[in-house]
Amino acid sequence: MNTITISQRFRAPRQTIFDALCDHENFGRLTGATITRIRDGQPPYPNGLGSVRRIKVFPAPAFEETVVTWEPGHLMEYEVTLGSPI
Repeated sequence: MNTITISQRFRAPRQTIFDALCDHENFGRLTGATITRIRDGQPPYPNGLGSVRRIKVFPAPAFEETVVTWEPGHLMEYEVTLGSPI
């Protein structure tokens, strides 16, 4: 399994950054990609564990990611589960 780790420091509260980066549609606006949540995660977190998002970045074909680890305010891990740009 390949792993990509991205590290970045922000001058804002952790919860604020976590909420902005883990909201699928908001993350799409930040990155310029078209991201659509196609399956909600476990309540009360629609972007949380089990959530599936479809990502389209022109000109690559769309692919899907599934959230496999969810620790609110701390950690979100996902796997590419359909298609793959890499």
